[in-house]
Order: sequence, then structure tokens, then C-alpha cells
Amino acid sequence: QQQPTVPLNLIPKGELNFYDYFSDSWLITKHNFLGLNTSAMSHVEQACFQAIRRPDYYVHPTSKMFVDWTDFMVEHMSKWWGVFRIARDDDPTMFRHVVDIFDHYLVKKASAYNQGLGRSSSSSQESSVLPPLHRTLAMVAFREYQTAFHPERGPLLTSHVLAATLASLIPMGFGRILVVGYEPDDRTRVFEAFELIEASYKGATLRHPKHSNTFSLNLGPTEFAYAKIPKEGWVKTFAYDSNVPKGALRGVQLAIQGQLKTEKEAQHHGTRTEEWLGDKYDASYWKYFYLTEPDTLLHTKPELLPSIREGLDRGLSFFPHRLQPIPHEHDIPLQKFKGNDRPQSWQLPFEQQQEESKKNHHDKKTTDHHPKHFSDRFAGMFLPANVHPFSNITILDSKNKPEEYHCCDAGNGWPGRSKEFGTDQLPCDNKSWWACGFVGVDPSKYRPPARIQQLHKRLMPYPMMSLEQGTGVIFGPTNAGRRCFPSKSPCASQELHVIPPSRS
Repeated sequence: QQQPTVPLNLIPKGELNFYDYFSDSWLITKHNFLGLNTSAMSHVEQACFQAIRRPDYYVHPTSKMFVDWTDFMVEHMSKWWGVFRIARDDDPTMFRHVVDIFDHYLVKKASAYNQGLGRSSSSSQESSVLPPLHRTLAMVAFREYQTAFHPERGPLLTSHVLAATLASLIPMGFGRILVVGYEPDDRTRVFEAFELIEASYKGATLRHPKHSNTFSLNLGPTEFAYAKIPKEGWVKTFAYDSNVPKGALRGVQLAIQGQLKTEKEAQHHGTRTEEWLGDKYDASYWKYFYLTEPDTLLHTKPELLPSIREGLDRGLSFFPHRLQPIPHEHDIPLQKFKGNDRPQSWQLPFEQQQEESKKNHHDKKTTDHHPKHFSDRFAGMFLPANVHPFSNITILDSKNKPEEYHCCDAGNGWPGRSKEFGTDQLPCDNKSWWACGFVGVDPSKYRPPARIQQLHKRLMPYPMMSLEQGTGVIFGPTNAGRRCFPSKSPCASQELHVIPPSRS
């Protein structure tokens, strides 16, 4: 039975800057995947750059992004939590709250999946019908996040954000999601994330024991697996001791090309085809390939998946908009972490604002001069909720208001990186342009609204938004400085691709 397809509303090539395409994530065809030259990937970013542009450095005409950002976008999280200094601060409150945000996201996604599983089991729909993008092999180039000042935090943060990333991929219906690591402890962190998935999703089962070199987890039509890069030469370059995306792509390429089949080949490379492709399907099964990072949560719309597949079959490559979360007062916990308190019980300021206001109208922490959270010393590390325009937050809710779930691309412009400010991507002490207002400030010092607006003048032109079915944190621009405007109606067509169902 053919699944209906809907038009793909894509941004014309001339409306995009090269860096707009960059999100460290892509969805491409087998032909384009095998054309990637891993030997030339001296830098981590080149795993994405090569997919975007031709060898002559011009953007490939088949590289596409969506007019409506909600059609295909990612939340990229590590730079956001870096501003909060969760790896350095002796007080664990913000660190535990960040972990809780990922836990809350995992629970939310698992609940939706489990409820859908119950509905489908009671319906007459055939369970043998595979998702449109099932012939996709997804790769997560894994690394553990280090917290040198508090080394015990790194493993917890890593496993929980990876679990959230994996949960974001489940609705895509990919046939295989491969987490690829290199360092000795990577296997343990990935196993911990798989355990979180198994504990949250009905029907999820770990297939191999913990002491095995490789292991996998089955959930419906999707298989998760871990693969270890076998050789230093696969990841080492003049720029990096460990370029994991390069090694991940090399492993899958060799497996797809049949260069890990024989015993001699397996011994030479130190790995086998099954570790990369599994044993359920042979190499010819995989038609599409997705690459991402372990801190990058994917969002799309289920009704678009058949059209995305058809677009891939016609040679298109898809690059998600990379949402840049901006530290905001709405993301700060009200309560100080206390020992064994369950972080799941914490609430964000906007969830308790009315309740707190009723309790004490004279509490200094609810005045205009003090942030509504557990400690005033963090005031310089986020945008305050009572200063315009950062006080105006639009909630995008794909579940309860799907007809209003749109954010329309604003066109060819990057206001936070305009000539007025300078177009450099890292203009402030080697920090990203959107973080300039957080650099070199005393977090404990009070600032009047006018000073806050001046510090964050680069962010003033961007609408502030939050994804109800995402992490819930506040975002504005993309990492490259592009912007969209939330809309209650579908975005106007730009480059409309009306893709009919395939005949096969």
C-alpha cells in the first residue's frame, strides 16, 4: 500500500550561506555517502562539509534545507550547557538540572511511543509494514563529555544526553542506529544509554551481554548497536588525535563496499562487517545514511517521511536547521539541589511563577531586580525573563497544536552576524557570536535592562522559542545566525518539490 506524500517546501540554493547547511548532521543517499573521502577529513567538521559541497567547494545543487524549520531541525545542546559552566561549578544544582532536562525528554518520547504501541496493537494495521526510512543506517559519532573539575559528572551527562539523542531518532523509523566510539570507556557510556532506552520503552531488549565486545538493542523495527573503531589510523589526523566522525564513516563505508567480509580482511582491519551492519540485512539493503553527534536531538514531522524518502531517491541530500539553545531564565531551576532529592521533581521558573507569586508578593526573588531561581550568582549566565524582547517566548507544540507548528525561514539574512557586529563566527574570546554577551561578565553582578540589551544586542533581532515536544529550553537563531519566525499557518512556498509516490 502506497503511503501518501506531501510536497517538500525547500529553500532555494541562492538563499543559503554555506554555513547555514552545517549542523554536524545530514541525511544522504548511498551514492553520496560512498563518495565521501575520509582520507581528506583532517578536521571533524569536514565529515559534514564534504556532504554539503562538491570537490570544487561549491555547494552541491542537491543539498537542501526546509523553509519550515520544524520540518527538519536539530537541537544542539553542548554549547548551551557550556555557558552554564556545569563542568566547573562546585554547586551541582545546574548540572543535575541539565541531566534532568534530558531525562524529562526521554520520558516524554518514550511515553508517546508506548501509547502509540498500545493503539497500534489494538488496531488492524499490519505490523509488517516497515517505516519509509527503514533502509537508513544512522551513525552517531560518539565521544564522552569531559568535566575535568568534577570528573564524576561526565559519565552521567554523557549517557543521559546520548539516550535523549537516540530517543529523538526512534520516530524516524531508521532500520539501524549505530553508535561508534573509539576510547576505552566509550563502550560503557553507550551501554548505560542503551539501558536507559530499555528501561523506558516497551519491548526494548538488549541483545548481547555487557561483557561482549559489541552489543545491540532491539526496539520494534529499529536495531541500536555499538561499534568500536579498531585502529588509531582511522581517527588520527594532523589536527586531531581522535576524529571519530572520520572513523565512523570509514568503518561503514568498508562494510558497505564488502571489504570486511573475509577472514583475511577482518584480521587486517581488526573488525568485521557484522559489527557495522549487523546480521539481519546485507550491505545492499542500506540505501540512505544519517550522521549526527551524541548531543544533537532531531525533530521532523511523521507525515513528511515518505516524501523525504522519495526526495532521497531522486538524489537530494537533506540538512537540518541547527537550532542554537540560548541560556535563559526559563531554563533555571528554582530549588537548590539537595543530596538525594529526585531532580525529576524540580520545576522551571515559568511553571511555578504563579504559585510563587501567590505565596509571597514581597519575596525579593520575584521582583524585577533579582532572578527567580536558586542563586543570584548565576544572573550573568542567562537571558532574564523580564527584559524585552527576551521575555516574549513562543511555544511550538507539535502534539496539541500541530496546525500551528511552524517556524518560517526569514530568508537570506544573519542579523546577529551582520556588518554592524562583524560576520566572524567566533568573535568574542573564541566563543560563538551568540554567546558574546555571556563572555567576561561577573555572573553575580546586577545589570539594568538597558545594559542587558546592550550586552546581548546580537540576539535582539531573534524571536525566542521553545519546543514543547523537545527539550523545552529556549532557542533563537541557528548556530550560523539564520532566523525563522513562528507562524500559525503553513509557510509560503519557495522551491516546492511535488514528489509523487514511487512505482516500486
